[in-house]
Amino acid sequence: MDGARSPSDLADAASARGWNALALADSNNFHALPELVDAASAKGIKALAAASVETGGSSFRAYCLDSRGFARLGAILTRALAVEVPRRRLHLPPELLAEESAGETGELSDGEAPVPRPRAPAAPAARRGGDAGYDPIADLREGGWEGLALASADPAVLGRLAGGGRLYAALPLGSPQEGTARAARELKLPLLAEEPARFVESADAELWALARAIEERRTLAAIEGGPVLPGGTAMPGGTAMPRRASRRWPRPR
Repeated sequence: MDGARSPSDLADAASARGWNALALADSNNFHALPELVDAASAKGIKALAAASVETGGSSFRAYCLDSRGFARLGAILTRALAVEVPRRRLHLPPELLAEESAGETGELSDGEAPVPRPRAPAAPAARRGGDAGYDPIADLREGGWEGLALASADPAVLGRLAGGGRLYAALPLGSPQEGTARAARELKLPLLAEEPARFVESADAELWALARAIEERRTLAAIEGGPVLPGGTAMPGGTAMPRRASRRWPRPR
């Protein structure tokens, strides 16, 4: 789900479409989880803790099946952010970095000594990938992922993780799938159909369709726009996703 609307809006839209479970996989964080849990519970929907792990050149989604999985994913996200946040600071304007550097010791009051600001802990040295920084795949291979279900459309990620735990080859509907499907066959992995859904304002529907056509490398005429629901959502519902999956699922060979 791409977009900027609140988890409460997401839960409302999911309820209107008849969904019984909902996961919000933000990039490298759990920030929206508390609001999602409250909003989904109010609608009688099961909220799943999840995150999209994107660091070290790897990209996959992790879904928590129990408290062990939540703790494991939390540790992975903490290590990923310890590397990614300082890296992203390199793209800040030089004047802003200079201001931050000048204020590294925090604010002073009259007669008080400077107090150093806490810094994020570094990722374990054994799990650093040289210049690439933290490697979550190496971490998972070393420590396992009990209590988690992982999904990725990247054949390289699937190849590195295969055989270590619960893993799915993700096939985003409408996107090129042959490489992922081939990897799934070779590695004997189960498939997971994914329907991209986005929060968009009704007034932005045409721009959203254009962006989707570019992302999926298709013509505007071939894009299934889907309904834009009250509240500005475009989400599949009812039999829409199974119908689309049956048309686009890779044929067995």
